[in-house]
Amino acid sequence: MAKPREGHERLAPFGMRAVRMGLVTVEQVEKALAVQRMLAKAGKPKLIGMVMVDLEMLTTTQLLAVLHSYNDDRATHAGKPS
Repeated sequence: MAKPREGHERLAPFGMRAVRMGLVTVEQVEKALAVQRMLAKAGKPKLIGMVMVDLEMLTTTQLLAVLHSYNDDRATHAGKPS
């Protein structure tokens, strides 16, 4: 499984989660974030997960798995004091 390298705390939560799930590498997330920034500057903002699908880094099934993992975390932490 791909692991985040030290000094990459700036990665978006979605990207870090995808790395932790072993779906992409840190380098792929960095490339996707660069593309996302370029799209935003061009007035065509896009969510990082969709950028990763467009770049064929993730399939739509993998994108959904990452998104569902957020709900799984919420369910796991529901009712626990913060």
